[in-house]
Amino acid sequence: KRQIYLDNACLTPTPAAVSEAIREFYERPPGCPFRSNTNGSGHLEDRIREGRDSVRKFLNAKFSDEIVFTPNTTFAINLLAGAFLNKPGKVLITDLEHNSNRLPWLRHERIEVPWPNGAPFPLDSYRELLRQNVKLVSITAMSNVTGQAVPVREVVREAQAQGIPVHLDAAQAFASGQLDVVEDLPDFVSFSLHKAYGPMGLGGLYLQRKWQTQLEPQFVGAGAVDDHFEDATKWTNGAGRFEFGLQNYAALYAVPATMAFLTSFDRSALREHFCTLSAALWSRLREIPGVGFAGPVTPECGQHVCSFFIRDRDAARLASLLDMVGKIQVRSGKLCAHHWFHRYGISDVLRVSFGVYNSVRDVEEFSNVLHTILKHYD
Repeated sequence: KRQIYLDNACLTPTPAAVSEAIREFYERPPGCPFRSNTNGSGHLEDRIREGRDSVRKFLNAKFSDEIVFTPNTTFAINLLAGAFLNKPGKVLITDLEHNSNRLPWLRHERIEVPWPNGAPFPLDSYRELLRQNVKLVSITAMSNVTGQAVPVREVVREAQAQGIPVHLDAAQAFASGQLDVVEDLPDFVSFSLHKAYGPMGLGGLYLQRKWQTQLEPQFVGAGAVDDHFEDATKWTNGAGRFEFGLQNYAALYAVPATMAFLTSFDRSALREHFCTLSAALWSRLREIPGVGFAGPVTPECGQHVCSFFIRDRDAARLASLLDMVGKIQVRSGKLCAHHWFHRYGISDVLRVSFGVYNSVRDVEEFSNVLHTILKHYD
């Protein structure tokens, strides 16, 4: 059997051009960018600038130095959480956040917007809670559990009308190309490139320029300063202020290839592609007795995530059997959103998440293998 990979919400496969860029980096002599005046370091500096600008264009940001590279989304959110720690007020999140956009805020006073299973985003509740001395909204742009998208422009507009900045956890939304920071106007956007067909161990934080000097770096070291003497430090300007120490240069070298891959897809066509796959999957899942969904009973057009459970069937065992019997890789469990699963009493789920390369044939093979396993489950 051919392998079928349906866990793209966790990690996406690496395109050949991205792998080739990483190989090229390691075949060259190393350079020490932004620290030495050599051809090698200059070449790498140019490549990093090119990568930063390609992400800027993808998000439609105004300035390249608003793109801070980090190891992943989690790191980016922790940077932000540390920078806001001493600011007065509360952080507003939903109860459907990934642990990476929940745990960093536990050190802050916070408010949670309830988002029950199957419900649309609770915009009215959100509006009411904004009045409770909120210093920051930190919210998923698209849930890794339900696949539901937040009405980003309304969320941002409502908050900023009251002078409240907004951070979007775009780990699931970034690759879609639907985010536009000029139109949507978030103050901060965190993302992972290894969920967007890029290299492992690389993500980023869009940090609107006006905030860069208002937030103190929470991690410090070489590269983040222009000068230092005794207790006095002069922080550097731009993204470098938050990029301390030597970086993952192999991954950074591959950013231009990653963004070229992402921009090669028509965004409307990609949305329709996921609509087709989701419709085919939901149709087959509804044939199963005892099936239930974490998220909408009918998929939102364009979502690439489907989480479901089957009454009296263990999700982890089903995931293992799918792998053993059909060479099909999916995710199982509470999907790093334990709080939400416990709060609403939802069983562990199987999660299917599509990528750009998946097909209706993949959906049919997955469904056929799952039906066969359930027939012989006991």
